[in-house]
Amino acid sequence: MVRVYLELSVLIALANQFDLFHNQTKESLDYVKRFGFELASCKQAVEMDLAIGVAKRPLRVTDALKILEAIEVYNIKLLSPHSRTLLLLVNEYLKETPLKIGDLLHYAGATLLNAEYLAS
Repeated sequence: MVRVYLELSVLIALANQFDLFHNQTKESLDYVKRFGFELASCKQAVEMDLAIGVAKRPLRVTDALKILEAIEVYNIKLLSPHSRTLLLLVNEYLKETPLKIGDLLHYAGATLLNAEYLAS
């Protein structure tokens, strides 16, 4: 099965009906699902993103819950690669790029989950 990895920006757009890309995101995911592709994300990366977002802005709890609801409604699989392997790969990526850890968690997660596509 073809796996499409969804990083946080896609989940945010999907969960927020007022997001500029909400309708396009919904249409795109519906299209992808019609082809039988699996929608997935890295559980550890999503959990870290949500925890950091809520820690920075406590009023964002509602947004985090909407994202979790969208994950459920769209049957997006939150898959868990081995955490140590994930961290080792993130550290390897850090040697090559100055990107933020959150982004690298998603890229490493997509790699370890054998995603054919990454939607951002």
